[in-house]
Amino acid sequence: MKKTAKITPEYLENIFESKLFKKSLKECADITYQKGLESGFRISQNFNNNKFFLDNLSEGSCDHLGGIEQFTDGKIKYSALEDRKNKEDIFNSYNIIHLHFHPHATRTIFPSEADLFVISSLLNETAEREKYEIRGLCGIASVNKRKKVKLMLIQPKIKLDSFFVEELSDKLADFYHTHNKENQIVDILRESGLNAAMISYKPAKIGYQLNNKDRIKQFAFSPRYIGKYNPVDIIGKKKKAIEEFDEVLEIDRTYW
Repeated sequence: MKKTAKITPEYLENIFESKLFKKSLKECADITYQKGLESGFRISQNFNNNKFFLDNLSEGSCDHLGGIEQFTDGKIKYSALEDRKNKEDIFNSYNIIHLHFHPHATRTIFPSEADLFVISSLLNETAEREKYEIRGLCGIASVNKRKKVKLMLIQPKIKLDSFFVEELSDKLADFYHTHNKENQIVDILRESGLNAAMISYKPAKIGYQLNNKDRIKQFAFSPRYIGKYNPVDIIGKKKKAIEEFDEVLEIDRTYW
């Protein structure tokens, strides 16, 4: 079992206030606003020390599940695997923030069923042959004509199975069509056993200014050692997760 770095409230705030995060946020906001495409980026955290870095940045439509990405009309604009500066860290890290923009969501942010599967996949991570409970954050963002960015942060507390995801997705969809208010959507997510909050960024003379910073503290966590893992079991679980995902969204991969 290796020593892992705690993710303190102050450390999380530093990530969201960092030049790296704000620069990535602005680049994605510009893509979504100007092109009407989904865009996003991932921040990874080193297991052993307080070092975070940009994992990748992409634009276009993309389905995510347990680390598997399938682009339909997008492209990866940056990848840490191709950057020598972070190449060593990528194999000893985990995704701490998984953020993407919803195009045309200028009024209300609403987590889709696919987003809920992403949130579930952020709970556990492996390092070499050891398994840890990680509570990564999923960020769903929107940008308006004034370039203000709203960001809904969601964090898993327990593993979400496909039936729970489907039920929660239906509940959120029903509420969205009748109420259409983000704070109440956040309340539903909390009542369902998820950690959730709204924050925002507004354009400033230099970069972005973060609002509601105090709400970030609630997402602090410490990686918890679970035990050794069998690579064969991991492959089997991923395959099962993909099958459940396909069944819920009625995807046929026969000719993929």
